[in-house]
Amino acid sequence: MAGNPNPPNIQDRLREGIEAARRGDRVNARRLLQQVLIIERDNEVALMWMASVVDSLSERRAFLERALRLNPSNTRAREALQKMGAPIPADIGSGTGAARTTASSRPAAPRPAATSTRSGGVNPYLLAAGIVAALTIIIVIAALLSDQTQTPALDSVNATFAAANSGINAAQQPTVQPTIDTRPPTDTPFFGVIVTLDPNRNVLPPTFTPTFTPLPTDTPTPTATPFPPELYTVLFTAYDESVEQASLFTSSGTGENLALLGTGSSGYSDIAFDSIGQRFVFVRYVEGTPANTDPDSPTPPDISGIPQLFITTPNAAENVVQITGLTGSRLSSPRWSPNNEQIVFSSNEDGDDEIWIVNIDGNNLRQLTANSGVDLMPDFSPDGTKIVFASDQESPGLLEIYELDLQTNAIRRLTDEAGSNYYPRYSPDGTRIAFLSDQGGDADIYIMDADGQRKFLLTIDDNGAEDRAITWSPEGEYIAFASTRESENFQWYLLRLRDNAIFPLVEIENEAQSISFIPPQR
Repeated sequence: MAGNPNPPNIQDRLREGIEAARRGDRVNARRLLQQVLIIERDNEVALMWMASVVDSLSERRAFLERALRLNPSNTRAREALQKMGAPIPADIGSGTGAARTTASSRPAAPRPAATSTRSGGVNPYLLAAGIVAALTIIIVIAALLSDQTQTPALDSVNATFAAANSGINAAQQPTVQPTIDTRPPTDTPFFGVIVTLDPNRNVLPPTFTPTFTPLPTDTPTPTATPFPPELYTVLFTAYDESVEQASLFTSSGTGENLALLGTGSSGYSDIAFDSIGQRFVFVRYVEGTPANTDPDSPTPPDISGIPQLFITTPNAAENVVQITGLTGSRLSSPRWSPNNEQIVFSSNEDGDDEIWIVNIDGNNLRQLTANSGVDLMPDFSPDGTKIVFASDQESPGLLEIYELDLQTNAIRRLTDEAGSNYYPRYSPDGTRIAFLSDQGGDADIYIMDADGQRKFLLTIDDNGAEDRAITWSPEGEYIAFASTRESENFQWYLLRLRDNAIFPLVEIENEAQSISFIPPQR
């Protein structure tokens, strides 16, 4: 499916989201504003409007706090948090001093109007005085209007009679002179209810409605030049029906220069490059009988032997080094640590699928998880402190995504959605996680913050196609994935995150299995 040649820019998405929020269409407002925040995480206007359309108080508080962290002088966000009873986080500050000095050094821009100039709320005495003053003004105006109605000016009355008499014959003119009503005007009755205000009552906060700050359209803020896909090089594996294991291919990011690097007779699957683009790890089956077998094994049919981890280089794909000597029947999803010294993977070496880690020389093999469920598809955070993985330890038969803190060994659940949520992959900057979910019936690509918040569907309107095997480009601008959207076989596609455009990467006859970008040489 080809991408939109003229995708809307971020300002168009922001305006559409704000318009949807104003007309009460919260679902589309959230969808459009989330797309803005995926592209521009620190867009203060989008954050404020998102706070007005989310469903829960916790989400609203989170967006207001993010807006206040960006701009501690954002009075609207600060007062909204205070009226919710939420404490201002200590790391934000008071919105004065250095933060305001910085803001004052920039050109003045329209800001959302604050509901009060004091952080303590509305003064009830001032409110009562204001209402009384307003009623007094209304009574005075009504009295003045009554004067003008009951006692017209004498000159005006005489002029009116003079004009009427000018067209009548002098002999026929009446001798009656107009009588002026000189009685004083009566008081204009006041219709209303006099309300006595209790100065000690609790004043309810007004409904939060952010004020839209217009964005310039003729001189947009410059953004980084997108990295064109043709400058990438990818390695991928695919199954051929005629051989047991997957073959290894390479091509550019647009599918050009397609070449076969290794045949399925040798076997290459679950490939992953290191962070500097020099080596890649993969899974290959070697001769032997596994100690642990499972009739429900997800491995491809008719593959005999024991899966092991190997390392090689793209220029010498046949010159491989085996780094494990396991006995289990399943091994999958190897991923490099950020320092390229360890590899994390999933294996049923202890009987069921758990997360393991090993040095690249094969030493120091350790089991990281141990539970009654299956643990699969691990991935290192870019700072090396955490590992995310999929597990059914709390929902047998349905996978959810968990985070393992390598410093404390604490495990935290990040998803709790319908269906299965699996195949988590950190973005290169570590702020987001892409993952697969079948909560909509078919497997689609979603994205969320690294803490599990703000989940958002990326592959929309794919006519029930199945998506799998996702991986980020090195700069975080694209996600490569396999899909059945245009073929019965899984084929490779690129998803461009700034506008959700999807492009075919390369068309092959084989079934797509795994893919990895070759990082630029540093």
